[in-house]
Amino acid sequence: MNVPKIDIIVPVYNVEPYLRKCVDSLLNQTYDDYIISLVDDGSPDECPVICDEYAINYPEKIRVYHKQNGGLSDARNYAVERSKSEFVIFVDSDDWVSEHFIQNLVEGLTSSEIDMVVSPYYRATETSEGFSIYFNMSTKAPCAMEMEEALVELCKEKYYGNHAWSKLFRLGLLKVYPYPKGKYYEDSYTTYKHIAHSRLVSYVSTPGYYYLQRKGSIVRSEFQRKHLDVIYATQEMVKYMIDNHFSRKTISFGVYKLLRNAHATFIHAKREQDFDIIYDEIFLILNQYKEYFPAINQSLKEAMIHKLMMSCRLLYHFMILYKKE
Repeated sequence: MNVPKIDIIVPVYNVEPYLRKCVDSLLNQTYDDYIISLVDDGSPDECPVICDEYAINYPEKIRVYHKQNGGLSDARNYAVERSKSEFVIFVDSDDWVSEHFIQNLVEGLTSSEIDMVVSPYYRATETSEGFSIYFNMSTKAPCAMEMEEALVELCKEKYYGNHAWSKLFRLGLLKVYPYPKGKYYEDSYTTYKHIAHSRLVSYVSTPGYYYLQRKGSIVRSEFQRKHLDVIYATQEMVKYMIDNHFSRKTISFGVYKLLRNAHATFIHAKREQDFDIIYDEIFLILNQYKEYFPAINQSLKEAMIHKLMMSCRLLYHFMILYKKE
């Protein structure tokens, strides 16, 4: 079998009710030059059997890896290290895609210098009658972006998100910058690196990915200390921008993303007994970057900043500090 241009990597763990819908959607594509890599990450349910059934029925299209459980990052990295394709697309095994999904991303490869293709996506929630699907992102004309422009748009999360899915990567990027093991929000630790080391990033405006927000997902689970990883990852991104002398505008949007994540974290943790400890810890992190607040104010509408900062006492406190200075 010739090496296909696209490798669709699907980590699989404890998703028996959703796996067939995911794989069936990947098999039903208008684009043909791809292979599906199902990575059974030691799943305790019937997922390993389901994966093997698909591999038997579609030997030219599906390969299966069985490994000990190591987490989402480890499963992705495992398949990346074994891939020989030119490009990789990640799909979570409880999500699904439209029939034009791969084709739309491939059409974003308008230049040999494009190392990533990004796109908007749909959100889905389970209901008693099936799934409720909605789209709450903005779109713009397809374009190729320089690295810093793509990072600014990543921080805004207006046209595309921080997730590994709904994107196409040149394989080399993923091998040099793998996903961190043992972290929550592993995409927040890596997507900015992939963009920062891309020559060009292409944006396509057609959504084709359906992201299912299950009850057990990170965004819908009870707060735990490890949820602070999103703060640490975003701080790491801002530090990377500063250390590598990115423009003040780009750094300011990195700080803006840090503020937004602080806001979301406080909403998530507001009922915790050690909320004051969490508050103090994040306050110390944000305090390091308050010099960038004026630049944020220049880049975004004043009303948006007020809405963001008034939404919790920490951000309100920073707004007061900024006004005094």
